[in-house]
Amino acid sequence: MSYNLVETSLVMIRDEIMSSISTHLAAVRALRTGDEVATPPLTKVYLFEKPVGPLAPFGVLICPRAEWPPENFVKGKLEVYASVVVEETDKERLVFKAWRYQAAMYALLHRLRLTSVDGSATMTALVTEAAFSPEYQNSEKENVFRREVMLKLEVNHWEKNA
Repeated sequence: MSYNLVETSLVMIRDEIMSSISTHLAAVRALRTGDEVATPPLTKVYLFEKPVGPLAPFGVLICPRAEWPPENFVKGKLEVYASVVVEETDKERLVFKAWRYQAAMYALLHRLRLTSVDGSATMTALVTEAAFSPEYQNSEKENVFRREVMLKLEVNHWEKNA
């Protein structure tokens, strides 16, 4: 039964982001030669909202909703939000940086299919929308601005054995 569907799916997604984001950021950078917008890999992906004091860029994965069809105990659907927080001293570079992380995260997460290490659970993700926060100032650093890009995912999860 898919009691662990939230934990299993989010940990698989987090691990995939951390292992693959550099490749997707490099692909985005390759399309934009000769510019000054840096897109380093994420420092960490947190599984809780509003981490305090982390170094940007970092990611956050949250799951506010999970559903199980009443007639089926081995599959479920999750609503997941994957966000990246970026920072920059120049506001225009900040906008470009947010757009580029959105592009890399979309390429990584849209139509993603993962299977657990033991092969007992599989999940697929579809990116259904993206949202960008307004810029805000990082209170810890003077003249450093932050922005967040958030992707909404529809994650379908199922297990082989009930």
